[in-house]
Amino acid sequence: MDVRLLSRQIIKFGATGLLNTGVDFLVFFSLIYVAHIHYIFANFLAFLVAVTVSYAINKNWTFAGQSSNHNLINEWIRFTVISVGGFLVATGVLLLSEPILSLVFAKILATGASFVWNFTLVRFHLWKK
Repeated sequence: MDVRLLSRQIIKFGATGLLNTGVDFLVFFSLIYVAHIHYIFANFLAFLVAVTVSYAINKNWTFAGQSSNHNLINEWIRFTVISVGGFLVATGVLLLSEPILSLVFAKILATGASFVWNFTLVRFHLWKK
């Protein structure tokens, strides 16, 4: 395993994640405080927007040149399924932590848990070299 490549991918995945987290948080908190949508439904809608951005950036930048051995549609579906798993992890963490933490800290914790899930599965099961 090329440790330098893996390190670059973690950094790129993290940078992409920061951008997507910004997108996710913007949509999430806008839906809650502007549209007055329940935080679980707002989390779902924010996820849909962020996963689309994430797929495009990760395919074309983070894991550029690596093949998933799947056609584009199948690859996007697999990425989305992995991301749904990350969404479920994040939602579970959000549900468990929101009663004891502020919503902002609960969301940050949920995002961290989702990051670990997503990178591990995307790197080692979808875009493996």
